[in-house]
Amino acid sequence: MREAHEHFKNVRDSRSLYLKPYKKLTIDLVVSQDTLERGLSVASQLYLLLEDAGNPVRIAPNNQHIYRAEVDERENTKPHRHYSDLWSPYRSTVVYIKDILIGITVFEISEEIEVGYLNGEYIPIDQYLLHAKFRNQSVFSWTSKQDRPSGRLCIQAYSTYPGTKWVKQWREAKAGEFSKTLKTIVNELCNSVDEISQATQIANQEAEERQRKWDIQREKDRIEAEEKRRSKNLKDSQDELFSIIESWAEAKRIDAFFKDAQFRAGELSENDRQAVETKLIEARKLLGTLNALERFKQWKSPIERE
Repeated sequence: MREAHEHFKNVRDSRSLYLKPYKKLTIDLVVSQDTLERGLSVASQLYLLLEDAGNPVRIAPNNQHIYRAEVDERENTKPHRHYSDLWSPYRSTVVYIKDILIGITVFEISEEIEVGYLNGEYIPIDQYLLHAKFRNQSVFSWTSKQDRPSGRLCIQAYSTYPGTKWVKQWREAKAGEFSKTLKTIVNELCNSVDEISQATQIANQEAEERQRKWDIQREKDRIEAEEKRRSKNLKDSQDELFSIIESWAEAKRIDAFFKDAQFRAGELSENDRQAVETKLIEARKLLGTLNALERFKQWKSPIERE
């Protein structure tokens, strides 16, 4: 615990009232500077009570996929929170109870209070109203509401198994209450093992059902893709064959034209015949090869396209 204290020392982010240790491989504790000592004390007492009950507390192993429940420190939680700058550790703090892994986060609850903007910062309204600059109206200022650390703590326990949405919280109504209630909290936490086990079993069943449906859908998609591929191969073969047939018919028509022209040229005078035959030779060169059979040799049936 002394090492954890060093990790949390002098590491407050200027944009946040909650501490942000530079070293993140430490206990899961989210508190302000003012509540640090008591937060460490409560966490230490909680861990020791769990250990005394035969339930070891550890930082989660690096080789396991451990889910960490989200922390919403606000007293009155609201939906659609798009961003939170709260610190979080690299690995969860967990307790082993009857082979069940339960995550533990100790955090300070925030409450909405009225603050005033003065000298480039927001200060609680009671300090704001008493400030000499405000009373003399020597600076431009205004008031608003913000969530600020309250000094009261919350112990959040949660299932570390992905897909299991089991979370339980114990909150202080007044700062310091945990000194009297920690033993009760430990007993409640230990008695929650069966509930977590059932929730994990349900989550596993739901995951298996999702996997089964996904496998069915994947096979359905594969069959549909296969049918589309076969249909495309059939259409491509048909289109190519029709194109070859059209080319063949065109080749026969052109060949008939040249044969007829050659025959009729034989009825002309010698000079006219030579002139026509010369033009026929040039015309054939211009059209190039018209052998449709060569194209047909390259044609692929639907089976050949597989």
